[in-house]
Amino acid sequence: MASGNRISKSFCTSTATEEEENIPHLLTIRQFAEKHPFMSENSIRWLLFKDPPGLEECLVRVSKRIFINENKYFKFLQSRNLSMSECK
Repeated sequence: MASGNRISKSFCTSTATEEEENIPHLLTIRQFAEKHPFMSENSIRWLLFKDPPGLEECLVRVSKRIFINENKYFKFLQSRNLSMSECK
Protein backbone atom coordinates (compact mmCIF):
# COMPACT_ATOMS: atom_id res chain seq x y z
CA MET A 1 0.00 0.00 0.00
CA ALA A 2 2.78 2.43 0.82
CA SER A 3 4.20 2.09 -2.67
CA GLY A 4 0.99 3.54 -4.14
CA ASN A 5 1.54 6.85 -2.30
CA ARG A 6 5.06 7.42 -3.57
CA ILE A 7 5.72 10.42 -5.72
CA SER A 8 8.36 10.03 -8.36
CA LYS A 9 11.64 11.77 -7.65
CA SER A 10 11.63 13.50 -11.02
CA PHE A 11 8.36 15.20 -10.14
CA CYS A 12 9.53 16.52 -6.75
CA THR A 13 12.98 17.73 -7.70
CA SER A 14 13.45 20.70 -9.92
CA THR A 15 16.79 22.17 -10.73
CA ALA A 16 17.69 25.67 -9.66
CA THR A 17 18.27 26.66 -13.28
CA GLU A 18 14.66 25.86 -14.20
CA GLU A 19 13.38 28.04 -11.36
CA GLU A 20 15.82 30.87 -12.16
CA GLU A 21 14.73 30.91 -15.81
CA ASN A 22 11.12 31.51 -14.80
CA ILE A 23 11.92 34.38 -12.43
CA PRO A 24 12.76 37.58 -14.31
CA HIS A 25 15.68 39.66 -13.11
CA LEU A 26 14.09 43.03 -12.31
CA LEU A 27 16.06 46.19 -11.56
CA THR A 28 15.00 49.72 -10.75
CA ILE A 29 16.19 52.41 -13.15
CA ARG A 30 18.91 53.46 -10.72
CA GLN A 31 20.07 49.87 -10.16
CA PHE A 32 20.13 49.25 -13.90
CA ALA A 33 22.21 52.37 -14.54
CA GLU A 34 24.66 51.43 -11.78
CA LYS A 35 25.02 47.87 -13.06
CA HIS A 36 25.29 48.91 -16.73
CA PRO A 37 27.09 52.27 -16.90
CA PHE A 38 26.78 52.52 -20.69
CA MET A 39 23.34 54.07 -20.03
CA SER A 40 22.85 56.80 -17.51
CA GLU A 41 19.77 57.04 -15.35
CA ASN A 42 18.69 60.11 -17.33
CA SER A 43 19.08 58.38 -20.70
CA ILE A 44 16.89 55.50 -19.49
CA ARG A 45 14.25 57.96 -18.26
CA TRP A 46 14.41 59.80 -21.60
CA LEU A 47 13.82 56.52 -23.42
CA LEU A 48 10.84 55.82 -21.15
CA PHE A 49 9.45 59.27 -21.96
CA LYS A 50 9.79 58.67 -25.72
CA ASP A 51 8.10 55.24 -25.32
CA PRO A 52 9.35 53.48 -28.48
CA PRO A 53 7.45 50.38 -29.66
CA GLY A 54 8.42 47.26 -27.73
CA LEU A 55 9.77 49.03 -24.65
CA GLU A 56 6.66 48.46 -22.52
CA GLU A 57 7.22 44.69 -22.71
CA CYS A 58 10.52 45.19 -20.82
CA LEU A 59 8.93 47.06 -17.92
CA VAL A 60 7.04 46.06 -14.80
CA ARG A 61 5.11 48.87 -13.16
CA VAL A 62 4.18 48.61 -9.49
CA SER A 63 2.45 51.74 -8.26
CA LYS A 64 4.90 54.57 -9.05
CA ARG A 65 7.90 52.27 -9.30
CA ILE A 66 9.24 51.06 -12.63
CA PHE A 67 11.30 47.90 -12.85
CA ILE A 68 13.28 46.84 -15.90
CA ASN A 69 13.39 43.18 -16.93
CA GLU A 70 17.09 42.96 -17.71
CA ASN A 71 16.94 40.15 -20.30
CA LYS A 72 13.99 41.63 -22.19
CA TYR A 73 15.59 45.08 -22.17
CA PHE A 74 18.74 43.82 -23.88
CA LYS A 75 16.64 41.96 -26.45
CA PHE A 76 14.74 45.21 -27.03
CA LEU A 77 18.00 47.15 -27.56
CA GLN A 78 19.26 44.48 -29.92
CA SER A 79 16.05 44.55 -31.96
CA ARG A 80 16.25 48.36 -32.20
CA ASN A 81 19.83 48.06 -33.40
CA LEU A 82 18.79 45.59 -36.11
CA SER A 83 15.88 47.76 -37.24
CA MET A 84 18.11 50.86 -37.38
CA SER A 85 20.66 49.03 -39.55
CA GLU A 86 17.88 48.11 -42.00
CA CYS A 87 16.99 51.79 -42.42
CA LYS A 88 20.41 52.67 -43.82
